[in-house]
Amino acid sequence: MDENRRVKLTKKMIKEALTALMCEKGFAKISVKELCEKADVNRSTFYAYYRDTSAVIRDMEEDILMQLPDLGSTDLEEFNSKIFSLFEYIRVNSRVFYVMMFNSSSSQFCKKLMDAILQKYEGLSTIKDERVSRMSYIFCANGIVGLVKDWIESGFCLDTGNFTKIAMGLALRSTSLETEFHF
Repeated sequence: MDENRRVKLTKKMIKEALTALMCEKGFAKISVKELCEKADVNRSTFYAYYRDTSAVIRDMEEDILMQLPDLGSTDLEEFNSKIFSLFEYIRVNSRVFYVMMFNSSSSQFCKKLMDAILQKYEGLSTIKDERVSRMSYIFCANGIVGLVKDWIESGFCLDTGNFTKIAMGLALRSTSLETEFHF
């Protein structure tokens, strides 16, 4: 097996083990020893990639934030397709999102998620006043994160297509993009 593949597989096993442990108990109560036992890796392997359990969390956050699509195009179909893909990623990886959004460090992750959303999409606003535009995106980002949290907690009461349609309809209205997209 290629070394790069082995590293990816080992990190994946560690992240999955941490996710499983976080479903059982709070993050603060998880030791490196316990994590290594759950992941079936030795401590020296763990320390080759991570300094501590917090470093694993940061790596998981980075993985998630890298999934946010770039929306360079204002084509409605492409825009919706990319957002649908993001929401489907959340649904498929619901366990990871659950622990990241609802554990004791969730406020830090949610803030990072909102900052990433603002950074990627704030420039799409058609609102001329920069302050009002930023406020509408803060409102929108908080709303989307809140909707995603509720969607996860409800056990995905809506399929991804309907969830995307509702979330995007609300987001576009709050950022005045509905006039451009006629949503």
